[in-house]
Amino acid sequence: MSKLTAKKQARRAARKAKAPRSEDTGHYVQPVRASAAYTGSLTLTEQEWDRVERDQARWEASLGPCGVPVSPSPTTDVREYLLGGYRELDGFETNERAFVASAEAFSDRMSQRGWVFDSARSDQFTLAWIYPPSESVPAADDDLEPFTTLQVFVLSSLILAESDFSLMMTGHSWDAGVWQPGSIEHWFAHIDAVENYRTGDDPETLPFARTLPFAGVR
Repeated sequence: MSKLTAKKQARRAARKAKAPRSEDTGHYVQPVRASAAYTGSLTLTEQEWDRVERDQARWEASLGPCGVPVSPSPTTDVREYLLGGYRELDGFETNERAFVASAEAFSDRMSQRGWVFDSARSDQFTLAWIYPPSESVPAADDDLEPFTTLQVFVLSSLILAESDFSLMMTGHSWDAGVWQPGSIEHWFAHIDAVENYRTGDDPETLPFARTLPFAGVR
């Protein structure tokens, strides 16, 4: 093996020390590409280690808040989406179980009012709910949102209540800015005004602050 820099050696030693999850110890197994470079001895060249690290980075970038890739299949079930195909919470960490429970409780409360979880508008960093009664048909302009949509940012929260919220009203563009409900309590205290809003109504009547768009929205 070619000589590695001290920085790379330290990084790779730390990566080796991190125990991978398996059927016995957790709920996912780190993927390793099936090629000659990854078979036999773990004595890899520097170039081969770089390939391993790139694969690891891509894998970690795909993980959702519960440590597994979110479900690729369309679904309106937030639990199914977060667990990425796993049916049970066995093997998940305590904070991950708490997050799933909080997301389910929030989604149940939303669904009672007619909101629907939308996996197509969600990703590993955000969860999205739409309000179908608000549907509008933008005139040949795909930049306008056809549904009032609530996005919850879940990148580093232990429970959904600690997450940041962004709201987009039907008939408006994400590029023009979003409304910030602030908290779950504030959101549900004023949800009637959101649900009554229709395209063409005055957005200044909404009881939330509006901010300019930022990276990661939408």
